[in-house]
Amino acid sequence: VTVMPRTTAFGYYDHNFVCALERRTDHISPVSVSGSRQRLHRIRAHQVILATGAIERPLVFGNNDKPNVMLASAARRMLNHYGTATGKLLAVFTNNDSAYQTAFDYADAGIKVSALVDSRQYPSQTLVDGCQSRGIILHTQAVVTEAKGWQAVRSIEIADLAANGQSVSNRRRVACDVLAHSGGWTPQVQMASHGGKPPVFDKKIAAFVVGDQAPDTYSVGAAEGESNLSVSYTHLTLPTKRIV
Repeated sequence: VTVMPRTTAFGYYDHNFVCALERRTDHISPVSVSGSRQRLHRIRAHQVILATGAIERPLVFGNNDKPNVMLASAARRMLNHYGTATGKLLAVFTNNDSAYQTAFDYADAGIKVSALVDSRQYPSQTLVDGCQSRGIILHTQAVVTEAKGWQAVRSIEIADLAANGQSVSNRRRVACDVLAHSGGWTPQVQMASHGGKPPVFDKKIAAFVVGDQAPDTYSVGAAEGESNLSVSYTHLTLPTKRIV
């Protein structure tokens, strides 16, 4: 297997022709560089697997651009990858399962989670049990209507969401200095769409996913709208000859 780090595939054309830019020495001081800084690769592949992932969507509420309001995946990455807590009192607002892990990771690291707000009425029992075991107060069928604070978040306003999703009631405040939120995930279908096949809308995840693919092309994982690692791809029958 030829592994190409620091390389971005930026174009996917007919007959599995892929253009990729390799940043060969951009990360090295100019004084010690010998040779080209970048290289363009033109790849003709027998089959192409697109694992471009997905991007987390934000949620909309008052003052959602205030400092210390961030995506749940960003807050989780700051903690787990960089070892940096984004604050001392976290609140989480979500409409899907993925943001629960952010709350769990912060609680497990000893950082207090003041509230987890889920717009859904019935999250899975596993997630509910996870909140109870960590002492996280869970607000279901509720939304964050506003982030409050002068220079940064100091509290959030929570309200119960009507069954029709059109109105709120019972507004109350919860203290926090960080609000992590997640509106679900949008599969990155741009590369697949380069093959001339338009994406289709999936109501289940409220996002566009890959429809018909070009011959010998496969989208996998989050790029296909899958949110877990248990999906089997036994239909990917690769040829025995060497593939770059």
